[in-house]
Amino acid sequence: MDIRSYLVRFGDLSLRWWRWCWLPVSYALLCVPLFWQTFGVWSTSIATRCVDRCDSGWQNVWSLWWVAHQLKLGQSPFYTTQLFYPSGVDLFWQILMVVNGAIMAPITLYFGAIFAFNVLIYVTFVATGWTMALFAERVTGHRAGAWITGALYMFMPFHVWLAYTGFAERLGIQYFPLLLWGLWSWNARQSWRDIVLIAVATIASLLTSLYYGLFSLVYIALWSMIYLWYARRDWSRVTQFLMQFCVLAVGLVIVLLRPLMSQLIGAKNPFAVVGESYGLRDYLTRQLEYSANPLTLFFPSLIHPWWGDAFVRWYKQFDATHFPVSLGFMLVLLGILGWVWQRREIPMWLGVMTMVTFVLALGPRLVFFGYDTGIPLPYEILNHIPLVRLGQRPDHWLFVFAVHMALFAAYAMREVTKNVYATYWLVVVLCVGAFELYPQPLVPVPSHAIASYAVIPPSTHGAVLSLPFDLDDGDVMYGQLIHQRPSVSGYVPRLGNFPLIMSADGVKQLITPTQPVSVANPDAPAALQQIMTRLDIEYLAYDSRFGYPLYADGFDSLREVAHDPYGVVFQRKDPSALNSIVVIDKGWDATENNEQGQRWQWSGDIGSFWVYQPPQQQRATILTMRIRAPKQQQIILDGVRMMHPISFGVSRAPRLYNVFLSSHSVAEMFWIQTPTQLIKRRLVGVALDEIRTVQTLLTAVK
Repeated sequence: MDIRSYLVRFGDLSLRWWRWCWLPVSYALLCVPLFWQTFGVWSTSIATRCVDRCDSGWQNVWSLWWVAHQLKLGQSPFYTTQLFYPSGVDLFWQILMVVNGAIMAPITLYFGAIFAFNVLIYVTFVATGWTMALFAERVTGHRAGAWITGALYMFMPFHVWLAYTGFAERLGIQYFPLLLWGLWSWNARQSWRDIVLIAVATIASLLTSLYYGLFSLVYIALWSMIYLWYARRDWSRVTQFLMQFCVLAVGLVIVLLRPLMSQLIGAKNPFAVVGESYGLRDYLTRQLEYSANPLTLFFPSLIHPWWGDAFVRWYKQFDATHFPVSLGFMLVLLGILGWVWQRREIPMWLGVMTMVTFVLALGPRLVFFGYDTGIPLPYEILNHIPLVRLGQRPDHWLFVFAVHMALFAAYAMREVTKNVYATYWLVVVLCVGAFELYPQPLVPVPSHAIASYAVIPPSTHGAVLSLPFDLDDGDVMYGQLIHQRPSVSGYVPRLGNFPLIMSADGVKQLITPTQPVSVANPDAPAALQQIMTRLDIEYLAYDSRFGYPLYADGFDSLREVAHDPYGVVFQRKDPSALNSIVVIDKGWDATENNEQGQRWQWSGDIGSFWVYQPPQQQRATILTMRIRAPKQQQIILDGVRMMHPISFGVSRAPRLYNVFLSSHSVAEMFWIQTPTQLIKRRLVGVALDEIRTVQTLLTAVK
């Protein structure tokens, strides 16, 4: 072997060593100061900087546990009845982190979900810098510049801040460099291997964070339009593009997005908004709340131990709603210099997409220091696209924008090192970047879930009702890892019309005893006993941290089994008597009665109620109602899960009506009548005198 062949082989070996050993090891060492205070308690506390509660962090701990649990059983993790019992919830729309959960499954099963969460945070930081450095090195061929830009991308203040708040799923920005890598390579050689890389990056981002998956799909679509415009005269390239990207689109849309699209197209309004229910309306408002300020590029690091807190306090004077975001001044400065110095070498499509991603980060309208200027922006167009409009945090587009800036920064570093003072400039960049981006370290945050959860024995049946209801409390989900039973509540970001027993008679009086019961029940203690026995809710856990007193006097169906400084746990005394039950929800006035003891309850133009059925119930339910109206009229009985509303006439005299319901575990129903009538200076629809359920021996037709 001659010396030239030896040098070639040594160079290849050195490059592989740099890519697959030096990069991950060096970035792992860089992360040590950030995690130093948490290493000793990785099995009991999560690594964040949450001051009091860390709802998103504990939600992600639950997600890791759930995915590992389902994979161990060989079952799908995309649906669970462990939350919002007995109906359950479709987790495809929620923060599930399937990819992270699958990768961490061995660690979760052997060391626990908390340990796996901390490992995931650490690994995600390393993977973020690693993928960015690989992409930058492949494009620029400059290792030092690629390593520096990978570190700048990894320690962006906005990125580190997500770790402070426990957003493990949104820390996973390592897939954006892979996506751009695939598009860059495909633009150069139109290879099927690049199509695979694009598909893997998109699927992994979608199954890690719904936001990032939608961003990736939108990015591909916008990039495709720009590419076709520039290649419109080269029919061979256009033909190749259409063939390969049609295959990519078919694979993503039909195979991966089929469950989502079937719900949007086939299901009846899965995000319906009834009364004050949660739905899409909330997310259109939040898009403005989470739009980036145009001055984001010039903000200093908001996580620096010297000036970070002071800068946040200053910003909050002008905008109390938003948390300011910044990408790091060194990253932005080097990115601008790289674009200016190397703009002839940088493809035009990349420059256009850089501006597009930044404009998208500004949201549907220009918001400046919390002030909505009303000036429309291109992001508003996305709100007219099904599914894509669910992205409620436009400012996270900055992570895609930052990939472009990091690549430009690598170009700048390559240009700087051509100077005779290359070493000097490298030292300056390293020192200034390290000083600017040095973060406040993560701290261990233990769970505040009530310790009495431990007295609840694991069981294959029997749920836990946690009070008071707080839909942003992740500790309830962590408590479920202790007692291993279904929970009546939960914490998911996209609630839709999930049923909540918080408005049920007997439950709401435990927190607010002055609340009157509806016509569906005679008194609160009997209603609580009925709902717990019929739905097999065996335990009630009260959390005192929320400041609500518990009025359990007179509820003889409860027996205290444990208490601790955070709360108390009760057990139901009576055995289960499984049956369906009705819960009056929104749109109803208080009950009225006459001297003969008759009771009724007027509705508004829309009066909703829930029909709960026991879990794994295969029988149907007959809903029996006695209703009347101020005068004879037609009303419509509709429901979120009803494909065909029921219309029938109602007279002034009370009359019984029977409705046959299918065997859904939970169904939301509501009256709709127009016009309403004015009675005692209020508009009313119908008067409900009685409502009850009876289960039949007939099997319901779905």
